Amino acid sequence: MPGAKPGDATNTEDRSCTYEGSVLVDSYPPQPHGEGRIDWDNGVHYIGEWNNGKFHGQGKKIYTNGGGYEGSWFKGLRQGKGSALYGGKWGHDRWEGNFVDDKEEGEGVMYFMDGTQVPHVYEKGELAGEPPCNFEYEKSVFFRRLNRGTEDETIQNLLEQFGPLDYCYIARDKDGNSTRIGRAKFKSVGASSDEELERNEWILVARQRAVDNAKAAVEGLDKMEVEGSEIRVGLARKADMKEYLRYGDY
Repeated sequence: MPGAKPGDATNTEDRSCTYEGSVLVDSYPPQPHGEGRIDWDNGVHYIGEWNNGKFHGQGKKIYTNGGGYEGSWFKGLRQGKGSALYGGKWGHDRWEGNFVDDKEEGEGVMYFMDGTQVPHVYEKGELAGEPPCNFEYEKSVFFRRLNRGTEDETIQNLLEQFGPLDYCYIARDKDGNSTRIGRAKFKSVGASSDEELERNEWILVARQRAVDNAKAAVEGLDKMEVEGSEIRVGLARKADMKEYLRYGDY
């Protein structure tokens, strides 16, 4: 069933697909109606409720990179309470909040892969205020110029020589293709020598250890050849909203 509209079973993704579930038998061709699942040949799928061929009610649409949306739909558009799913991109797991006309709107909570929860406000689908990638950016590194075939695990193994990670990912487009850039954050960890420290002191020492690990990784890995490409590794820095919305990986 080829086509273009993102919320329509017969016109989605411009690709062929298969559907299993209930249909509206009075229509021709029969339209998904009720509960059902659709799978496109590029790996994208939707599971949930339908009305006359459109996502309507509660449902989940997932892309090949793990991102997507889960929550309330209205006539093919994200509407009401839901979660924007990031699949680890930018170190985020999901944003939970309200959606209006297919866009994030208002106050919500950003959940990071390490379990951290930070309030974030959207205005018509764009973040307002401080970019979430600035959260503990001092412990993070940004890498680029990767071979397109390089996987997350390869970079993760290189970085873990310098210390444990909260996350490591290579950014990918909606079809799952590498964009040759990525981001990783080092974990704040204690050592046996920290046992007699007060909690506040322990937190500061563990945080500084993660910052130092990030600096060491840059010194050790920048301009290293990995799978045929000379990669660049640098310390993450604060980004303004324009940069964040364009690149996402600072």
